[in-house]
Amino acid sequence: MEDINQEIEVLINAFVKGTITEGDFSRLENWAHQSEAHRKYVCDVREVIFSHNVISDHTHHDVKAAIERFHKHISKSQLSNMPQSAVSISITPLWKKIVRIAAIILVLILPFFTYYVGHQRVEQQFAKVIMEAPDGSQLDLTLPDGTTVRLNSGSRLSYSQGYGIVDRKLTLSGEGYFKVHHSGKLPFIVKTKGFVLQDIGTEFNIRDYKEDEQASVNLFHGSVEIHNEVLPSKSVFLNPGECMTLNKRTGKVLRTKNDADMNSAQAMNDLNFINMRIDDIAKQLSRSYGINIEVVDSVRNRRFYGFFNRKEDTLNKILEVMSGTDLVRYKRVKDKYIIF
Repeated sequence: MEDINQEIEVLINAFVKGTITEGDFSRLENWAHQSEAHRKYVCDVREVIFSHNVISDHTHHDVKAAIERFHKHISKSQLSNMPQSAVSISITPLWKKIVRIAAIILVLILPFFTYYVGHQRVEQQFAKVIMEAPDGSQLDLTLPDGTTVRLNSGSRLSYSQGYGIVDRKLTLSGEGYFKVHHSGKLPFIVKTKGFVLQDIGTEFNIRDYKEDEQASVNLFHGSVEIHNEVLPSKSVFLNPGECMTLNKRTGKVLRTKNDADMNSAQAMNDLNFINMRIDDIAKQLSRSYGINIEVVDSVRNRRFYGFFNRKEDTLNKILEVMSGTDLVRYKRVKDKYIIF
C-alpha cells in the first residue's frame, strides 16, 4: 500500500506542476474515483504539495526584525504619551507584553498567510483552462472526463486544471451544446452570469451571452437542476423536452415545452428573430458571421420577425429580407455594415 501511495504522490506532484502526461492523468483520475478515501487522499496530498512549494519559495519573512521594529514603535509611542516620572516604572512591562503578543500573532498568522498567498499564486498559475470560439466560428471540445461540448460563435468556456479529479465545474459565457459523461462521484456544474446548472446525466443546450437580456436552457436527455443567480429562489428541475428561459434583468423564470429540434440545437445555426429589436439582431448577426454591424439610433428599437439558418443564408440575404420590409435599409462601408 505504501508503494502505491508513493506512486500516486508522484502523479499528484506532476499534476500540480503541470507536467503530467495524458496517460498518467487518466491513471490518477481512475484511482481517485475508486473511493471517497482515495479522492480525499488526492486532495490532501495536493494541499501538502502546495504548502511545500510555498515554504520552498525564496520570499523570506524576517520575524525577529519585524518584532524589533514593532518594539521600537511601541516604545516611542508610549514614551511620548506618558509622564516622564512614570516612564521608568511602567514602560518596560507594557512593551514587553505587547511584543510577546505580537510575536505570538506573527508566529501563528504568518505561516497561514504565507500558505494562502502561495496557494493563490499556484492556483492562478495552473487553475484555468480557457477555450474560446471567435465570432463567425464554432469550436468542438472533448473535456478530460469524456464530456463533449460545442461552443457557438463568440462563446468562452473555462475550467480548472483539476477538472475530472477535484471537481467538474465549468464557467460559460455564450452558447454551448453539452453531452455530459455521467459520474456519480463528481457532479457536473455549469455556471453562467444568470444561473448555475447541475447536470444529472444529460444532453442540453445553454445560451447566456453577456449582452443578451435573456438566458435559456433546452433539455433533451436526462435532467438538470438550475439555480437562479439573479433572483435566488427554489431550484428549477427540468425534464427531457422542457425549456427554461430567464430574464436576467428581473430574474423571472419561464418554464415551457421545448420545441427545439435536437439536431438544430446541437448545430446552433438557426437564427430565430421573434419580434426582436433591430439592435439585438445586429449583435447576433455580427457574432454569427464575424462581421461588424452598426445600427443608427433612429432604428435601434424597431422590431423584426424572421427565421434564418447561418449555413444556408448569407448575411447579405438576411439583410436584403429585412430591408424588403421597409423597416430598415443597409449599406456596406469598407469592412462593416450599417443598418439605418
